[in-house]
Amino acid sequence: MSPYTDTTTTTTVPAEITPPTHVENPTEATAYEAKHTPHIDIELTDKGTTFVTMQVGYYESHPNELGHFFDWMELQAQGQSIARFSGMPAALSPRFTAEVNLAPETKLTAYAHCNLHGGWTATAVIPAQ
Repeated sequence: MSPYTDTTTTTTVPAEITPPTHVENPTEATAYEAKHTPHIDIELTDKGTTFVTMQVGYYESHPNELGHFFDWMELQAQGQSIARFSGMPAALSPRFTAEVNLAPETKLTAYAHCNLHGGWTATAVIPAQ
């Protein structure tokens, strides 16, 4: 069963990670924080296409193994869920890329859930072309 029942209305924090941990500056984080903090990369192409990549283990590799792993990641735009990835414990660096049609200045929020250390979040804003 989904942790939330209605993705057509404003979704804030998925229920299973309330409250999530947010690291303000991941490049200055502890190793523990760096392994868990999601990363959002935004690529604007010259053809007007926007690709958003979300991943964990970007700042420091997370030890994904049978007893310790990210079980899911979610990307939201302005509080609406736009993509959700349910990972497998064997995934070494959970990552997904989505082509999006969102206006500049749209706030993106990444949520990731570690089965041992709970929820983590990061934010980014789509820049102007």
